[in-house]
Amino acid sequence: MNLLRPNSGTARVFGLDPQKNEVAVKSRLAYVPDMVAFYPWMTVRGTLEYLASFRKHWNGDIENDLLKRFQLDPNQKASHLSKGQKNATRAHPARFVPEPELLVLDEPTSGLDPIVRCEFIETVIRRVSIG
Repeated sequence: MNLLRPNSGTARVFGLDPQKNEVAVKSRLAYVPDMVAFYPWMTVRGTLEYLASFRKHWNGDIENDLLKRFQLDPNQKASHLSKGQKNATRAHPARFVPEPELLVLDEPTSGLDPIVRCEFIETVIRRVSIG
C-alpha cells in the first residue's frame, strides 16, 4: 500500500514494483483498513461517488446490493452515522464495488458487532466466489 517504505529487499504486486507503479497497482486492488476516517459533511452517496472517481470501473449493482445489505441510507451524512454504521461502512461498498483483483484485509472485522461481522464475512465469501 506504500504506507511504509522498505529498508531492504523488493516487493512485487501483479508483477509490478508498488513504489514505482503505485497508481497501476492501487487501481487493481482494494484495501479494507481496521479504521477509517470520513469527511463529516459528505453523505454516504457523496463518499461513494468520491471513491468511484478514482476508479475506471464501478459496479452500481453491487453498490446498491451492499447498501441494502448493510442498511445504509445513501443520503445520510457521515457525521450522523452511528459508530456501528461507520464501522460497517468501512468494511463494505467502496471495497467491493470496483471489483478489485486483490482485496487487502487489515483486521476488517475489528470493532464490528456480531451481525455486521457475519454480513461482512458472507459478503467477502460471496464476492470471492463470484469473481
